Amino acid sequence: MKIFNNKSGFTLIELLVVISILSVLGYIAMADYNGEIKRNRVRIAQETVYSELQDLRVRVASGEQNEDVFRCFGLEVTLDSVSRVSAPYDSGCDYNEMTEDEDLKIASSVPVLSIDDGALSGAYIFFVPPYGDMEIFNTNMLPITEETTIVLGHYGYEKSVLINPLTGNIALNETEE
Repeated sequence: MKIFNNKSGFTLIELLVVISILSVLGYIAMADYNGEIKRNRVRIAQETVYSELQDLRVRVASGEQNEDVFRCFGLEVTLDSVSRVSAPYDSGCDYNEMTEDEDLKIASSVPVLSIDDGALSGAYIFFVPPYGDMEIFNTNMLPITEETTIVLGHYGYEKSVLINPLTGNIALNETEE
C-alpha cells in the first residue's frame, strides 16, 4: 500500500504570520493618514483666519457697505474663539458700539494656542474706512503697534498668521513645526 504525502496549502502558522504583517502595515498607513488629517485641519484653520482678514480689508476698502453708515470690520481673536465683529464709523471707529457679527467656527476643531507667544489673552484686528487701514488692540482696547502672531493648532501641529499693523501686512507662517 502506497501513502501519498502531497501536502498543498498553507499551515496555520504561515497564515498567522502573513496576517500579522498585513496588520502592522495597515496600522502604519492609518497612523500616517490620521496625522495628515490633523495637519490639514490646522492648515485650513490658518487659511480661514488669513482669508477672513483679507476679505474684511477688501470689504472696507471697496466701500462695500450694506447700510447708510460706514462700519469698521474686524476679528476678535481669543483663546476660545475667532469671531467677526464690527463697529460704526463716523470719522473714526466707535469701538464702544462694537457688535459681534458671526463666529467663524474654527475654535471647536482647531483652537487658538497663543496670541503673541502668550503675551495676549485676546486681540481685536480692525480695518478702518475708507482705505482699509489696520488697527490692532488688546482686550482692554489699548493699541498694539508691533507685529502680532496668532498661533493655531493641536496634536503637535501648529500654524500661525503674522499681522503687522504698521505695514498692514498679513502673512501665513509656512514653517513646519
